[in-house]
Amino acid sequence: MGAVVIAFAVLTQGGGDAGGDLVAPERPVPADAVVDGATMGVADAPATLEIWSDFQCPACGVFATDTEPLIRETFVGDGTLRIVHHDAAFQGRKSSSSYDESVQASAGAHCAGEQGAFWSFHDWLFANQSGENEGAFARDRLETMAGRVGLEVDRWNACMDRGDVQGQVVADTDAAAADGIRLTPTLAVNGQRYEGTMSYEQLATLIRDAAVTGSSVP
Repeated sequence: MGAVVIAFAVLTQGGGDAGGDLVAPERPVPADAVVDGATMGVADAPATLEIWSDFQCPACGVFATDTEPLIRETFVGDGTLRIVHHDAAFQGRKSSSSYDESVQASAGAHCAGEQGAFWSFHDWLFANQSGENEGAFARDRLETMAGRVGLEVDRWNACMDRGDVQGQVVADTDAAAADGIRLTPTLAVNGQRYEGTMSYEQLATLIRDAAVTGSSVP
């Protein structure tokens, strides 16, 4: 699927449904952001930021709500940075439930991506974290998020019901672990990895240096 420009209306009204307590992201995805599935930014950007993340991970939530929006606003729109999300859905494996909230949340984002809205769904998920494996990402709440993002909900549900997207999330998570990803978030700037979150200033410096040199900065 080719790159698209996000242009979804975000609905924020409450209601009596299972997601009536959902809150909208404070800093929505820039309306002119060029996206292609789980990638944001132009393909020939000189710097690439890869993020291995779990939607239930508290540290990932802090990074996604505090630092990442500023990074997008500063570096994505001017063509400096390309951001790539990778699934590392580890937290759900701590639960004995057959319903893995980490996997299902990631699947929800990728199904939103079929309608050009991976990043909007991504932001709604992180804005609505509430404990780990405690129902924050139950299917009915994910479905309500799909409506709030502005998706065709029937199409989103059909994607979720197929099951192949969840299988790909599991496969990608296993591949991340095999490649040495141990913590979430793990960040990589032009291939150089950094475990854990970091401040905007730290990450901005790495991105600027990588964009100038065209290579990773150890």
